[in-house]
Amino acid sequence: SIWNQNVLATFAFLLRDGDPKAVGFLTAAMGIAQLVVSFPAGYLADKYRRDTILKISGGVGCIAVFTSLVALHLSSFYCLLA
Repeated sequence: SIWNQNVLATFAFLLRDGDPKAVGFLTAAMGIAQLVVSFPAGYLADKYRRDTILKISGGVGCIAVFTSLVALHLSSFYCLLA
């Protein structure tokens, strides 16, 4: 999405005073998290009802949005990694 690829990377770049390593580190953390979560999530989606899994993932998504808003408010790079 646009948020994950452009806006978040630019925000991390600005938070770390123009350090390109911060953008790479954040992008790597997002990629690793997606890789680690995708296989168990696929297994759970096949084993349990999809509506239950979608409700849980919706809750996790809301927590992620809240954490991003807190990071924006606090201007905290480390909060973006949570």
